[in-house]
Amino acid sequence: MLFSVAADCLKEILERRKGLKTVVQNANYKSKRELYALLSETCKYYSVIERVVGNTQLGKSPKWKANREGVALVVHDLLFGTKVRRRSPLSGYVDRFKVQLHGELTKLLVKSKCKRPNELIATTVRLPQYARVNALNTTMDEVISTLTTTYRYTQLATPKNNSELKTSLDTGNPRNKRVFLRDPDFPDGLLAFPAGTDFHSNDLYTTGGIILQGKASYIPAVALRPPPGAVVMDTCAAPGNKTSQLAAAVGPRGRVYAVERDADRYRTLVSMVTRAGVESVVRPVRRDFLTVCPSEEPFSSAEFVLVDPSCSGSGIAGRLDIGTGADAVSRPNPSQRPNSRNTPNQTDRLDPSTTLDPTQLRIQRLASFQLRILIHALSFPRVQRLVYSTCSIHVQENEQVVEAALLSLDDQYTLGFPLPDWLPRGDPSSPVGAKCLRANPSETLTDGFFVAVFERNPDYSRRNIPLSIPIKRCRKSGKLSRRKIVRRNAKLKINHGNNYLVNKLLHGGRY
Repeated sequence: MLFSVAADCLKEILERRKGLKTVVQNANYKSKRELYALLSETCKYYSVIERVVGNTQLGKSPKWKANREGVALVVHDLLFGTKVRRRSPLSGYVDRFKVQLHGELTKLLVKSKCKRPNELIATTVRLPQYARVNALNTTMDEVISTLTTTYRYTQLATPKNNSELKTSLDTGNPRNKRVFLRDPDFPDGLLAFPAGTDFHSNDLYTTGGIILQGKASYIPAVALRPPPGAVVMDTCAAPGNKTSQLAAAVGPRGRVYAVERDADRYRTLVSMVTRAGVESVVRPVRRDFLTVCPSEEPFSSAEFVLVDPSCSGSGIAGRLDIGTGADAVSRPNPSQRPNSRNTPNQTDRLDPSTTLDPTQLRIQRLASFQLRILIHALSFPRVQRLVYSTCSIHVQENEQVVEAALLSLDDQYTLGFPLPDWLPRGDPSSPVGAKCLRANPSETLTDGFFVAVFERNPDYSRRNIPLSIPIKRCRKSGKLSRRKIVRRNAKLKINHGNNYLVNKLLHGGRY
C-alpha cells in the first residue's frame, strides 16, 4: 500500500503538477510522516538512482519503462534505505539486479571521489523550515508563548542577516531541532526552524495558527501591500498559502477572490482556506482566469492582483529538474535576433523541430502563457497594483515577460520598486532588472524566486484598445465566434506593432 501510494505521489512531483508537501497532505495514506520520509529521500537521490539504474539491465527492462516511479522507490530502499527493508510487489523483481545496482553505485562513488552515498548530493542546500503566523487566528506573541511553554522550544536571538540565521539554526546538527527564531527580513510575521522540523502533530499547525510557507512565497503578498478592507484577486491561487496571507492582510472587512482552474488543486485551495480559518474573507472560484471578463462582477472591483502562474519550477531547492537540462537555458543573445523587426519573411513562430530543444520549447510555451495571464490581469479596470511572481530562475519567464507586458501596455503601468533593501535584484542585463526582485538558496536561504510590481500610471489616458485575449467566452458578452476571436487577436497583435519581444512571447508560444 505504501509503495503504491508513494509511486502515484512521486509521479505528480516529477511532472511538476504539485509540490512534495501538497502531495503528501492530499494522499490517501494514514501515516503522513512515513510517506513524507520515503518520498523526500527518494526525491533527494532520484538523479543518482537514474544514473545507477541506467547503467544496468534494469534500466532496459519493461518494468522500468512502464513504472519508473515504483521501481525508483524500491531501488532507493535497496541502496539507501535502512537495514530493515520494506516490501513492495516490485521488490522481488528489483532484487534480481541487486549485484549490478550495488556495483554501479560503487563505480559512481569512485568516479565522483566520494566515500559515502550522501556525498553525491552534498551540494544540495538545505533551507530552514519557515512558518508564517496567521494573523487572523492568533498573534506572534501567542505563537512564541505556545512554542516555548507547551512544546518546549528554545527561542534564539533574532539574527541580523541570513548568514547569522544559518549559523544560529545549525541546520546540519540534529541536536538543535527544538529551536526557532524570528526571520531577520520579516520578523513580525515569519518564524524560522531547522530544516526537517516536523509539525504534523503540532496543534498550532493543525488548527491554522501557523502556516508552513517558504520565505520566497511570503514575499509577493508583502510586495502587493493591500490595505485593510481592500478587494484582492489571486489569479492562480492553489495551494492557498499566499491566498491566506492576503486574507490576513486585508482583514475581516476585505475580500479575496481566489481563482483556480485545476480540480485537484482547487480542492487543495479550499482545504487550506478552511484550515487557515479565512472562509469569511476568501471566496474560492473554480475557473480558468483567462475566461474571466474584466467587466464581470464582482471580479472587476479588484484593486490589487497577484499573478503567480504556472512556471518551470526551476528555482525550487530540491525540486528535480529531471531530464530538462535547465541549466543550459540562458538569455537569448541580442545579436541573434532579427535585424529588421518589419521584415515579412521573418517569423517568430516556434518550430520545435529546427529551432529549440524540448527544454527551451517548454519554457517558451510557459512564457507565452504567463504573458497572456499577466496582460489579461492588467486589463481589469480598477487595478492599482499588481504583483507578478514565479519560482523560476529563467529570464524568459521573468524579466522578459515583464518587459513584454510593459511594451504592450504603453504607459498604462510603471514598475514599482519592492523591498528597496532586499538583495539580490533582477537580471542586470535587463532594462527592468534593477526594479525587480530575486531570491536564491545561497544568498537569501529561500527557493529561487522572482517578483515584479506593476503600478497604474495615474496620468495615462486610457484608449479603447483590446488588452486581453478571450480564450473561451465572456459571461457578459456571450459566446464569441471563432471569427471574432481571430479578429480581436489580430487587433491585439497590431497594437503591439511588430515588437520582437512581445510577438515572440505572446504570439510565438504554442500554448
